[in-house]
Amino acid sequence: MSTAISPRCLLRLCGFLVFILGTAFNTPVHSQQPTKPGDVSLILDVRGIPGAVEDISFCPNGTMLAACGEQEVRIWDTQTGRHLRTLRGEIGANGEGDCLSVAFSHDNCDLVVGIRDAKGKGALRVYDVRHIAEIDSLIEGFSAPVTDLAFSLNGRFLAVACADGSLSIYDWPLRQIVGTAAAGAFPVGTFETISFPLDESLLLAYGPAGTTILSVPGCQALPANSELPERLKTWVQKASDISQSFGNEFASCDWRFDQEIWLAYGKSEGQPTYWAGCWRGTNATPQFVYAGHQNVVTAIALSGDCKLSASGDRRGEVHVWDTETGAPIYILKGVSRPIYRAALDAKSRRLGFTHQPTQSSWNRYGEIDRAFDFANRIVTSAAADAFLAGERTTGNGRLLATYYQETYGVRFFWPRGGATDFALGDDVTPTCFSLLQSERNGIDFPTIIGDKSGGLTLFDPATAEPQSKYVGHRSFITSLCESEDGRCFTSSSMDGTVRFWSLESSGSPIEPFLSLLLGEHGEWIAWTPEGYYDAAPGCGDLVAWHVNRGRDRSASCYPLHQFRDQLYRPDIIQFVLRSANVQTAIAEVARITNQVAVDPARPITADTAQPITTPVPITTDFRKPQTMQKMHPPRIRLVSPQDGAVVSEGQVHVLAEIVAENDMPIQDVRILVNGRPGSGKGIEVLGPGETNDGRVSFSRAVSLLPGENQITLMAGNSVAHSNPVTVSVRYDAPADVLNAKPNLHLLSVGISEYKDPQLNLRYAHLDAESFAAAWDNQRGAVYQQLTENLLTNAEATGDHIQSAMSQLAENVDQRDVAVIFISAHGIRDRQLEYYLAPHEVEPDNLSATGLHFSAIAQLLESLPCKVLLFVDTCHAAGITGAKSIWRDPLYELTSEEYGTIVFASSLSREISVEDEAWGHGAFTKAILATFEDKAADLDDDGFLSLTEFEQSVGERVAEMTQGQQHPVMKRPATIHNIPFYRIATP
Repeated sequence: MSTAISPRCLLRLCGFLVFILGTAFNTPVHSQQPTKPGDVSLILDVRGIPGAVEDISFCPNGTMLAACGEQEVRIWDTQTGRHLRTLRGEIGANGEGDCLSVAFSHDNCDLVVGIRDAKGKGALRVYDVRHIAEIDSLIEGFSAPVTDLAFSLNGRFLAVACADGSLSIYDWPLRQIVGTAAAGAFPVGTFETISFPLDESLLLAYGPAGTTILSVPGCQALPANSELPERLKTWVQKASDISQSFGNEFASCDWRFDQEIWLAYGKSEGQPTYWAGCWRGTNATPQFVYAGHQNVVTAIALSGDCKLSASGDRRGEVHVWDTETGAPIYILKGVSRPIYRAALDAKSRRLGFTHQPTQSSWNRYGEIDRAFDFANRIVTSAAADAFLAGERTTGNGRLLATYYQETYGVRFFWPRGGATDFALGDDVTPTCFSLLQSERNGIDFPTIIGDKSGGLTLFDPATAEPQSKYVGHRSFITSLCESEDGRCFTSSSMDGTVRFWSLESSGSPIEPFLSLLLGEHGEWIAWTPEGYYDAAPGCGDLVAWHVNRGRDRSASCYPLHQFRDQLYRPDIIQFVLRSANVQTAIAEVARITNQVAVDPARPITADTAQPITTPVPITTDFRKPQTMQKMHPPRIRLVSPQDGAVVSEGQVHVLAEIVAENDMPIQDVRILVNGRPGSGKGIEVLGPGETNDGRVSFSRAVSLLPGENQITLMAGNSVAHSNPVTVSVRYDAPADVLNAKPNLHLLSVGISEYKDPQLNLRYAHLDAESFAAAWDNQRGAVYQQLTENLLTNAEATGDHIQSAMSQLAENVDQRDVAVIFISAHGIRDRQLEYYLAPHEVEPDNLSATGLHFSAIAQLLESLPCKVLLFVDTCHAAGITGAKSIWRDPLYELTSEEYGTIVFASSLSREISVEDEAWGHGAFTKAILATFEDKAADLDDDGFLSLTEFEQSVGERVAEMTQGQQHPVMKRPATIHNIPFYRIATP
């Protein structure tokens, strides 16, 4: 009989001490995802490996690095760390599509990915590196998921290891199996690592039982005392001694004995130290130990020339470091982080959570220290006691964890005596559990149990059987919390999300009515199963539609941001949170849509404002394959230039073919150079021409800047925008061009005095004047020339502002920098269109007296140079509608099409603070102080970079306003962290 165990004992038995200190379970959950071509599902795209890094491989010529994890492979440029591409294939239930291993062929022609297929067996996806967007071939028939791959140094053989311990040897040029070994054939057991350390005739295999040397292609185990190369024999003999010196066995290795070098990784005993070591020759002592990881290392690899090493961990981080010194070069990671606890306060619409693990007790893995405010769309600090206790394990009954014969369970103790053990199923390890107080499900003592694989199940203690499955999480459930009104509950997970579940829903499986991804640095996106979403600027790409196209074809992936005209719906998200039902929220929005008249005297609210209009009906369900097919964005085939091209001229012709994937005509084709529009002075635009078969031929000459240039092409139809296609082109410019400084073009607008005195502000004009003056010392230091246009108060009419914007567009060149500062009112009309309020604005006649925000957007879109927009339009002066539950006007500007670096004074639903003691708004005061503070230059290079500036201004504003105001800096992925201001010297 199983016995109830104490939290401390269970933590010891489960190894949860390791987890609490940062380890995630490497067992992803796989919900009922599509398994047929054309089927659609929503996935996370966190800009990095979303879970544990399963494998890493360098391209032999040293240009690319690939890493795989969960259901994707990511590829980066090894020189710059720039993300090049993400590879996805068919995904489905029970782990179909899991990417478990990856390897480049030694001729740089092929990339091979080992996967789990729909039957729980193994397969290989083979990509031609020259045309890597599509799967070149699919090799099936392996007895288990493919967990490791190794090419011989001459490229002739490919060794394929499977999870059951079986092994296959391919003659790779012929694609023929020339050797096999069945599961259990070797004492090593299953394989953690296989490698060709010297030549093609020997394969080194490492597993739980130690090291085995195999002949190739015969797959025969060779004794250590046989006629092996001396270096290999010595290593095998010393391997156990080396392992013991670290107090733990190696987890895995990568060997290159032809270069007298090998790597290994593992974990030290005691206080966790997650390490990767580099050894030379047969020395038992490592040359150095790289200890930069904060979680268990799961993969390691050497570059072809052994100059670089890469290691990945269970948090999805990939660290690239110098093999000679161990110095870190860069860290590749996504925005998501595990959430160890979450609790909802429905009254205040705040969600408490934490990214920090604590060693507390079973069923409690962290203490709330942050909160997401749905009303203001902001992450703030928070106290744990401001939220509900969360999981309830006692009440009229009692829940305890159990452990018996290496099996974990949950037991319910009845108030009247006796106990029930829940039927959790095989291989299910519970991680948290809660008794619900709600009676909506008709169960006495309803019990929710979450497990380490992301499963979430409602049980009835009367039968001990599951009643409903809640499907959405991908890994370890860390907390459960029922709302006070009993309508819903939340769950948090190591996958970085919080899910919201209705307790009024029945059947199985049940989807969350709302999901929330919370990043480490304020990134967030909230979405419904239908794909409606709200997000911080620049975060609409963190969730995407995944479309299966068949087992042997690459999947299509479309970030929600590409459908933003239809799916970016902050209004629906707010209604969903209130109603706990998506269909009710959509019906409420539809009710407002059908409202015939609105009393103009009433303030703009959720009930009186005209709602967002979209290209297709609000009830359109993108999850239906036929709907997605109709909504597909165009596809781009870039003909030239080739990625990595080097030119000696300052222009290059871009040739492309744009293909419509459905009946929707192609309406827009855009080209960006280094994140900015690729048209400008001296550029010949040949123009697109459309044919009858939905194809557009595109040819345009674009100017280049000296050095590396990122050329990006995008296209769109009336509903969606395409995935950007990017190539890198290097311009080897002559010395005079290379050393030329850019010009700075400054437009500064501040309006304190309005024609209507009721709208007056105090310091907006002073903000604009001081901001403009702060750039005077940049002439000559950073910029060749400075052109300034300052408009304040009565000068800042709509006509004058538009005229100044036109002059700016006419005078800038591609290498220049444009800086635009705006401090004034922002205002919405009844249709929620957003306007900048010039001096003469009349709030009741915005169409005639306001400056529509689209005019500013069009200017930003047309400028070919780098653009920094500083905007403060959230002043408090009684204008209704500037802040609401509707679309953030700055959200669109951070998309790749605009390529604008946006500095906003506050979050979209906050008020910008002014104070007489400062003589400025807090935002401008912090900017001016940062420009004068040498300490803001964190790397001491004499310049302020975007991130240095953001950090300094953000900290200053938070301190000045006591946390009431939070500036935001957002830049598209196409814009790098550029230095832009020469810091003042003492």
